Amino acid sequence: GDPVPVNPDAPTYASFAAYQTGSGNDMTGFIGLDPLLVNPVAGDLHINAGSPAINVGENLPASQMGTVDIDGNARIINGTVDLGADER
Repeated sequence: GDPVPVNPDAPTYASFAAYQTGSGNDMTGFIGLDPLLVNPVAGDLHINAGSPAINVGENLPASQMGTVDIDGNARIINGTVDLGADER
């Protein structure tokens, strides 16, 4: 797949708590839970096993959400899309 564009001017956060504080997205920013990303500070936006982002997205038409994730894998696995750029 195509590389995910990165905004070099975008802020980075050392933790989910720092993201909540810095972005103003607290209990409503991501269903109120840490998405358990592998290493967002280093740019690794994959979700760990046990992430609350697994299978809770909204299955939209492929024209809106695409057919592959950040690794080129199927966008929907186990019937429901994951929240975020990674499908686990």
